[in-house]
Amino acid sequence: MNEQLAILLALAVLALSIYRQMRTRPVGEGRALVLPLVLIALGAAQGHLVDGDHAALSIWLLAGELVVGVVLGLVRAYTMRIWRDESGRLWRRGTPWTIAAWIVAIATRAGFVAAGISAGVALETGSILIFFGLSLVVQAVAVVARARSTAPPAAATVKA
Repeated sequence: MNEQLAILLALAVLALSIYRQMRTRPVGEGRALVLPLVLIALGAAQGHLVDGDHAALSIWLLAGELVVGVVLGLVRAYTMRIWRDESGRLWRRGTPWTIAAWIVAIATRAGFVAAGISAGVALETGSILIFFGLSLVVQAVAVVARARSTAPPAAATVKA
């Protein structure tokens, strides 16, 4: 996959993810992990994640980027509003804090790119796909874990 296509794919997935997270949706949709896992696979398949001329630095940048992606996925998961309806079904919806967390994620990713470029590291676009994919996987798993701890609705009192 060429760089322009990878960047376009990352931007499209980012826009779709933010849009979907700001809508009321059921928790634990079966396909929630499909797109993020595809992103990770595409990013890894591109290869060239490490600059051979600056191997140590590019490995540190990639590792740092992935750690930050995990942390920001967790942060976004905790910005989501999660509730049960009267029938016991779990729902979730992003809040303004979710948007703020996305802005921080994008700015952080840009910071890693700027640091790499200033150090002379040849960056490939595969890492952006892995960054967003991993961050989305962590967010989805954390939202489901949070939802499971949500108390079930109180049982209706039966009057005799």
